[in-house]
Amino acid sequence: MISPSILSADFAHLAKDVEMLNRSEADWVHIDIMDGVFVPNISFGFPVLKYVAKLSEKPLASDDRAAREIYSGSEGIGCSCDDCTL
Repeated sequence: MISPSILSADFAHLAKDVEMLNRSEADWVHIDIMDGVFVPNISFGFPVLKYVAKLSEKPLASDDRAAREIYSGSEGIGCSCDDCTL
């Protein structure tokens, strides 16, 4: 299974990088959730997640402990995670 991390994307050209993933053989798009408790809070928030979810033709995946709580309440912003692993 191939799941490149969106955290390694060029955020100045995020749409281009997500489109590259759409054309690739990747199975998932990995979303690195940094919750500020287990790891420093250095990633991105809901506006970026919502944008990636809108652009991606691949399912989104995350492996952080905070992901389940973050995504379980995220329906109100129109963004969800398809797979969370601990």
